Amino acid sequence: MSNKKSKKLSRHKNTIRRKNTKKIKKINKNLVYPFFTNKCKKFIPTNWKKFISNSNTNNSYNNKLLLEIIETIPKIKYDILEKEVINLGNLTYNDTNQEYVIINDNQNTHNENNQNINIHQNQNINNFHKLLFTRFSAQDVINEVVNDHQFLIKVSFQFSILNTLQKYYNLFIYCSKKDLHKINKSFLNKIMSRILFLNFYLDITKLPSNIILYYSNKKKTLPPKYQKFTTQNVNSAVTDFLNITIYRKEEMLKSILHELIHFHNIDNPGNTNTILRELINTHNVAPNNPYYLNESITEVLATLFNSAFISQQKSKLSLNTILNYYKSIILNELIHNSIQVSKILKNIGYNNLQSFYRSGITDKINQKSKVLYQESDVFAYYILKMYLLNQLSLFINTFNTSNKIIVKKEDSNNTNNISKLRFLFNQSIQDKDLHRFVNYLIKEGPNDRGLRMTAHILE
Repeated sequence: MSNKKSKKLSRHKNTIRRKNTKKIKKINKNLVYPFFTNKCKKFIPTNWKKFISNSNTNNSYNNKLLLEIIETIPKIKYDILEKEVINLGNLTYNDTNQEYVIINDNQNTHNENNQNINIHQNQNINNFHKLLFTRFSAQDVINEVVNDHQFLIKVSFQFSILNTLQKYYNLFIYCSKKDLHKINKSFLNKIMSRILFLNFYLDITKLPSNIILYYSNKKKTLPPKYQKFTTQNVNSAVTDFLNITIYRKEEMLKSILHELIHFHNIDNPGNTNTILRELINTHNVAPNNPYYLNESITEVLATLFNSAFISQQKSKLSLNTILNYYKSIILNELIHNSIQVSKILKNIGYNNLQSFYRSGITDKINQKSKVLYQESDVFAYYILKMYLLNQLSLFINTFNTSNKIIVKKEDSNNTNNISKLRFLFNQSIQDKDLHRFVNYLIKEGPNDRGLRMTAHILE
């Protein structure tokens, strides 16, 4: 090749490289912690660096599975049949009176976190809103909904799957007058695409009887130092496996995916009682609090699926560029979750992660204030989730069926799934890189009181 042609080709390649660099820089501006990520780069665990690295040959199968998620989203097609806005005026959420109280839940109710507060029975609660008035709901959220949410948006839509036209008439969104304009076409598209994601991902037609969204502005925050974590701090949603109710704007999109993962039962490894007891016994958590190990699995899956939707905002880029962007979003979620864990540990008196593990002999006097007390499952939602995210590459490689990342029972004894989970948890518990990173965050990380589970939210 002549020098002239060689120089021309080199200039062409440099031009392409500059354009791609500009695209990546533009993408990186959307990261929630761009500056903090740079600051703590040297502390990020090795597992995470391997996960996002294109040079890691072990990632090829995982990339295939992640691409399957990314490529599902453009396949989600639907048509809005009707959007009806109703001014409820003085129509109350209670059939006969103005007393709004929390009612007992039944054993089939499954919420984003579980809470054990004082419950007052009221048989007059409107059955349609019963999931809002359960022990899983934060009282300040209920008060806002009852006092301010005077508008109802009813949405019906249709979609075609498995060569069958499906019509859905049961999406209900409650909001205040000041938030009414926010329930626009763009927002509805984000909601409906997430509602239908698992249908297209798994080729299934099943949907909840009703999906009810309350557009509350109340946010999740840490409790006062050394105090118990309650639904006020953590809860956002609930399902009884027939209906889904979500009652915070914060994390609403991720919460839709979270509850549908429960609804479609793809977060169920089987009987986890033994491994859960092992984890409780090896950590400084109150033994008699409610614990649900599968919530950590649900959150990992919801993180993977919701991050894919964020990556689709750059759908005009090449598939490999989208995949790299997808991984950068997931990395950001790993960092965010570790930040939240560091704030939780700091809030109950720890200055390092290792101290949160139970030693053979515990100083009951000094450890009393450092025990994690919870009415909502903070342990699973943040800490056990962090352990699984820390081993995300192995998690993805381990839990998949027909190129779909899901967790299902394998056999009646379920020994396979439990041993796999035990291995993942133990690997993270013993990971000095993870200890170093969380310890750094406890010392140098953000000091805000926010406790949301997801880095990427509606705003």
